[in-house]
Amino acid sequence: SAAGAGSVSRNIEVAGKVPLSEFLSRYDDPNYRGVMIMSHRSHTTNASMPENTTLAMDDAIAAGADVIETDFWVTRDGVPVITHDANPLDQNGNRRYISSLDWATVRTIRVRDRNNNVTSTCIQSAEEFLRHGRGRVYFNIDKTDANDVSAMVKVIDKLNMWESVIFYAASKKDELVAAHPGVHLGCWAASASTFTGSTAKHNYTQGSYQPTGTVFTNINAGIRDGLLPCICLLNVHDAA
Repeated sequence: SAAGAGSVSRNIEVAGKVPLSEFLSRYDDPNYRGVMIMSHRSHTTNASMPENTTLAMDDAIAAGADVIETDFWVTRDGVPVITHDANPLDQNGNRRYISSLDWATVRTIRVRDRNNNVTSTCIQSAEEFLRHGRGRVYFNIDKTDANDVSAMVKVIDKLNMWESVIFYAASKKDELVAAHPGVHLGCWAASASTFTGSTAKHNYTQGSYQPTGTVFTNINAGIRDGLLPCICLLNVHDAA
């Protein structure tokens, strides 16, 4: 194993984090009351961080995040990259569609922070991003259904990270299960039937809750089916 890391277990080089299946098994105990904190796009209260970058990831981990929610799109030459929008703004204020650009161009697009300021950090490849957090944090990968998921599967295979990632997926679920039957999955207001074919014991159903408002997603059906609840807390400290 790499310097500073522990033993290799369940396809992930373990440093501070055990394999995801092992971690989630603690929820089998009805008396366990722990929660996992997921950072959306690696957000914290520091709005000056370039979202969906390794800098933001480090900030989120330092703030106590257990899971990094992130998004990927695939370049014209087949490289999955980390960005929320299919057509992010570049440093000149132009919308650039990732799917119409080669990686050599995408890697020069500078990421904006949540105040819309251009930073010195450029869009990163999924491989660079995931490798940076390997063994330190878990990942929830979004935009799966809108993309060529095979490109991301190749990255996960290369990094041996199936036990540290969850895919938010519905229409691409079968393709993911074919690639790795034990893939961890999640989806909005899901039920057990949403993930038919997956051999993972712990998948999740997602919904929103706004403590100061009226937004509430009913995910009772998924919870009754044994899915783990994943709750998006809205307007807790800012609009992120």
